[in-house]
Amino acid sequence: MKKVKSLIAILSIFMLITACGKSEPQTMTLSFESNHTTGYSWTATQNPELFTITDEYIENEHEEGMTGVGGQQVFLLLPNEQGTCEITFTYARSWEQTEADTTVSYTVEIDENKHIKVLSSKLAGGDDINSIPQIPNPVIE
Repeated sequence: MKKVKSLIAILSIFMLITACGKSEPQTMTLSFESNHTTGYSWTATQNPELFTITDEYIENEHEEGMTGVGGQQVFLLLPNEQGTCEITFTYARSWEQTEADTTVSYTVEIDENKHIKVLSSKLAGGDDINSIPQIPNPVIE
């Protein structure tokens, strides 16, 4: 009986130590100014695909009956696996095929604990480039 209790104690300590060494995966959130009433919206592509990406459009507060109101398009990125990828956000109308779209790109690294590190970012031109005062800073939690 004494050996069983000792074995249980050792296993409990081992499980506690290994659980303390683990950390939760991080998420990355980006928010872009957008106005869906113009037909423009942000889309995300990644190469290779290391994240699950979801987005939500949040319209700015406004008086009832107002039209043409802009908002924020918020992207949530959840890492699926370790590696480095480039994520590109493009502001365009889905039905127009043009090379002049505004893009914001991030090179991102995910480690074995699914922690996220932004290695670089860049903004590329388009007719709407002047409407982006700066590259949005990702929020990593």
